[in-house]
Amino acid sequence: MPKPVPREICDLPDLIKACDLFNRVWRPAPGAGIMSVEMMRSFSHAGNYVSAAHLDGRMVGAAVAYFADPPGTVLRSEVTAADASVRAAGSS
Repeated sequence: MPKPVPREICDLPDLIKACDLFNRVWRPAPGAGIMSVEMMRSFSHAGNYVSAAHLDGRMVGAAVAYFADPPGTVLRSEVTAADASVRAAGSS
């Protein structure tokens, strides 16, 4: 079975898809969002980790994390989401 392939993202179409995935998975209150496209772009431009996992050309996972002290050694997860279709697929 094919496994999702992760890669860092920074272009607007991918950030929009990631934002949609976060909202679909986490289901925030109406009018609220988990993380905005603008915030994800800011994280990315500041050198933090913004990634998406793709399977068969479809985004099935996304994550946003930021570096913390001590610099270059700690990465803290801000938000992560996986589509229901791959949640039990494993990652090895």
